Amino acid sequence: MGWSTDRIAQILDGSFILIIAHDKQNRAVGMGRIISDGVADGYIQDVVVFPEYRGRGIGERIATTLRRLGLAHGLTWIGLISAPEKESIYLRAGFSEMKNYTPMLFENEKN
Repeated sequence: MGWSTDRIAQILDGSFILIIAHDKQNRAVGMGRIISDGVADGYIQDVVVFPEYRGRGIGERIATTLRRLGLAHGLTWIGLISAPEKESIYLRAGFSEMKNYTPMLFENEKN
């Protein structure tokens, strides 16, 4: 399944919290979102920064802002799965490794 404009709009519309990082010219350079039940738990999903803007702390600021906004909305547990070698972004944003837990995944072969 491709990433059509409609599909992207549905993904973003289904987010509990969505933030977009902009540069000084107001161009979008990154984004992140929390998916949640809106009551207790939330998951940070899709923290992305355009390649030419990486290494400037934008990902860390996105993660930190999502954490703060999630807590402000009453979430008591905010989790995420880091891409390999990107853990330091989340550690600096106040997250810690979940000891004794194993991430799991089901992938639908039709996608």
